[in-house]
Order: sequence, then C-alpha cells, then structure tokens
Amino acid sequence: MGSRLVGVADQAPGAGVAETATQERGDENIRTTLTADPGTGTTLAVASAALFPATNGYKVRVENEVMTVDAGAGTLSWTVTRGVDGTSNVAHASGVAAAQVAALQQIIVKSERVASFKGTVSTFRTIGNAATPQNLLSIENAAGSGVLVAVRRMTIQMDATVASIAVASQFKTSRPTGLPTGGTVLGKAPLFDTALTSSASVVARGATASDGGVASAITAIGGVTGWHQFAMRMHTLVGQVLMDDEPLIPTLCDDEPVILRAGEALLVQIVQAAAANNAATNHHVVNAMIEEFILP
Repeated sequence: MGSRLVGVADQAPGAGVAETATQERGDENIRTTLTADPGTGTTLAVASAALFPATNGYKVRVENEVMTVDAGAGTLSWTVTRGVDGTSNVAHASGVAAAQVAALQQIIVKSERVASFKGTVSTFRTIGNAATPQNLLSIENAAGSGVLVAVRRMTIQMDATVASIAVASQFKTSRPTGLPTGGTVLGKAPLFDTALTSSASVVARGATASDGGVASAITAIGGVTGWHQFAMRMHTLVGQVLMDDEPLIPTLCDDEPVILRAGEALLVQIVQAAAANNAATNHHVVNAMIEEFILP
C-alpha cells in the first residue's frame, strides 16, 4: 500500500544528531477487500472486518485514497469520510484492497556538524633538498580556535628526474610535537562552497612560495608516525613513469576524517633512509581536503 510523510519531530533537541519522521501507510497485515464499488459515496462495503478496530475513528487506504471510518466499525458496511489527508475521492473497483492506515516511525541520522568552510589546500611544486627530514606541508588549528578541522583527504604527487637504485622516496604524516612556524602560508580554496569562509585560526604552510621556487622551510618536529607511504622512483631513465595520487592519511578518512582540535596540527615530511635519496631534482606536490565546523 502507498505511504506518505506526515510529520518530522526533533529527536534530540539542541544536539542536531537525529530526528524522527512519522510515515503513514496501509498496513499489509490488516486488510480486506471491497465487495462493491463505492463510487464517490460515503458507504464502504467490505468482505471482512475481523482484523480492524471495533471502534470508529481509524483510517483506511483504498488504492491512493485515504478515508476515515466514522460509523460501522466491526461490521461489513462502513460510513466513511472520503479523500482525507489531501487524497482524492475517486471510484474503486470491487475486489480492490482496503488496509488500515498505520504510522511508521523512522529515525533519520543527521550530521552534528555545522560546517563553516569546505575547501582544499595545495602546496606549490616543492623541490627536494637533499636532506632528511624535509617538511612539505603542515595544517594547524591555532590554540584558542573556535572551530574544529576535519582533514578528509591528503595525497602526494611526486616527479623524479634522476635514476636511483636506492630505496624509493618515503613520506610520513604525523601530529607534530608543537604547532609549526615558518614556511609559506598557503591559500585555502573554497572549492566546494564559496559562501563559506575559512577561520584565520586554520593555517596551512608549504615549503616554498612558488612552483619550483626557493625553499621557505617549515619549522616543526614530527611526532608519532600516523601514516608512512612510499612513492615512486626511476631505476633507469628509460621510458616514462606516471604516478597516481598516493594517500598520506587512510582512505577511510573520506568518511571518518582526522580531527584537529584547537592547538593541534598535521605535518607531512619526506623521511628518507639516507639524505641523498631526497634528490634535489625531485619535485613534490601535496593536496588536502579540509572541512571546518562547529558543534551545535
């Protein structure tokens, strides 16, 4: 039988995490059939009333029309009000089903986050510095910040221009031991919604101010390794290597992001086994997707 949404009520006032929706529909377990076409009249003849309430006032659905049983409950002839709840009073053939209308309550899960910014951060093309570690990107949420930061995606792209038989480049993501300083403050692009504005407390830093430009070192010390990732290298200079995005945080963070609270940060570093592996002719780009939000 058909159904319709009749009301929505807040399940958790002030929390904004769930609400209930009440939906009315014909109950397949409480039904009978018409023994005559009622036309547009107010008498409904039914084959059985055994499953229906013995008192008047309940609703029945016949095809797409809802009716209220005003008299005759418990008998085979009901006096009804036709076309209630915005439905139309129309003819129905003998033998079609009539079912009692029941209310079905559903829980609707809602996000508890009120987003103030959704966007991306990208570094400039950063050249290796033949040292280790080399800080490539930091994202920080300043002490006293009024927002939380969800880092949903972070990836590395690398282009190597020299052959190497050493271990491939390695990248580490961690929460640094303190908030980073220095580097180049990067723009935060409102890629998803230009009506939202990023907080000044949320700062992204890169290791250069232009593509392939002079280094501007990020001062930060990496913490416990949260993600350790290999990237590409060329064993010889024959042919071409095309590299996909390599994740710097787990891919499940698309749905379960890394949260930066006030005074917290993420740091991306090149951490080679030997400084020489971080060739000064390698190029790197880091991209991140972030969301800033408050809780209601």
